[in-house]
Amino acid sequence: MLKSNTMFGVPLLIFFVIAASAIGSDDPVLTLCLATAGALFAGSLWRAGAAPIVILPVFTQFAQIATPQIYANLSGVPIEEVSLYIGNLTTATWFALGGLTSFVIGLLISRLGFQEPNSALHYEAKTLSVRKTFFFCCFVTALSTVFERLAEVSAGLTQAMLAASGIQWIGVFMLTCVCFAQRQGKIKYWLPIVTIEIIKGFTGFFGDFRLVFFVILVGIASAAPKLKAGTLLAGAITGIALVVLSAWWSAIKIDYRDYVNQGGGEQIALVPVEDRLLYLADKLFDVNLDTMAQGFDKLARRLGYVDFLASTLRNVPARVPHENGAQISEALLHVIQPRFLFPDKPPVPSDTELTEKITGIPFGLTGRETSVSLGYLAELYIDFGLAGALLVSLLLGLGIGWGIRFVMAQRQSPVIVVYGSATMVALTVGDFGEALIKLLGGFLTSLVISLILVRFVLPPLLRPFGLVGSPGLQLQHSS
Repeated sequence: MLKSNTMFGVPLLIFFVIAASAIGSDDPVLTLCLATAGALFAGSLWRAGAAPIVILPVFTQFAQIATPQIYANLSGVPIEEVSLYIGNLTTATWFALGGLTSFVIGLLISRLGFQEPNSALHYEAKTLSVRKTFFFCCFVTALSTVFERLAEVSAGLTQAMLAASGIQWIGVFMLTCVCFAQRQGKIKYWLPIVTIEIIKGFTGFFGDFRLVFFVILVGIASAAPKLKAGTLLAGAITGIALVVLSAWWSAIKIDYRDYVNQGGGEQIALVPVEDRLLYLADKLFDVNLDTMAQGFDKLARRLGYVDFLASTLRNVPARVPHENGAQISEALLHVIQPRFLFPDKPPVPSDTELTEKITGIPFGLTGRETSVSLGYLAELYIDFGLAGALLVSLLLGLGIGWGIRFVMAQRQSPVIVVYGSATMVALTVGDFGEALIKLLGGFLTSLVISLILVRFVLPPLLRPFGLVGSPGLQLQHSS
């Protein structure tokens, strides 16, 4: 089944793009292994006509692992020249690649025997009213803002409300699928929503504009049963836009954050939204080639996330002993105790403090402005060592894969809605540098909220927009 439905063009493209950087590389073997792994991940996880939902977190993590070596190749320097010099980046990259491979194996095991209703998805994308889908997308975008405000005032339900605010991604996924499946004249409905989401992302403290691009890429690839030239072109344009905007953000984000928090060093926005927009507009009009060159350099160095893993491998157990499960035990205990039931539950431990303890680097003000975490694989290594971390990574992939599969198996809402909800969940596990407690907590909270949405909340909300039942599945069962 997998062989007949597997696409070979995309994996080959991934292989050759990465492998090309091995020419003149200081470490061609590692580069070619990264290229091979990227191709195998794509070929095994993405089948023709299927929505690439589970491949989303894999490739966002893969980019964080592979970028330092690829950037070093393109710069003509050893990988250590693009590092923080706090450990052996080559060893860390091999270990990170092994961890991600274990994670992918877990995902693959979780998919065994699961028949995705892809034909139903394509039918719904082709036949649903673009206009009604647009208005529904506007509605859930507004509803997302309500959940974000509730998160600010409901201390015991903050994480649940933040997870519920991801409902906007269901709307964006649906609208992207419908517009790109029906194409002619439909993009006019899609562009305003995307523009609003990008602006909304930029005006936040952390630059979450990237999330809408991830959802768009999944939506474009899910819209049709076959990948055609137009689909690949749309995906390429979206990817290029993501990289360019990310480079620009990397160039300005330090100054922007100082502006929005008024130099206080806290992760809060004290400046009104309209002033933030004016500031960003001024920065956009002032952009030049030097700014973008600096931005691309900062982006490549920031995107790569194996430095702290390298430092962890160097210092544990040489200076800091293994903790024999303390990290994951603390994470699981924190996750299974919702704050609204356990109001005295202590706050989430500081990522930055753990990173300072392991690396010996004092982050000072930087640690206040953004959370500096080791990454979940580094924490698993602290707990269990090399072999144990790889095994737990496999189990993590298995659990996450089962969770996403369970969401995709729901039938109370249209398939296109269910797939959008699964994409919302997948977004929570796409950061290789995420702290273990936040990765598990974010995933499980989003999983529960997404199930509540597709089973109970969204079916009645869809009716006023004429999006009732699952027309794709009804057609599939009647044929």
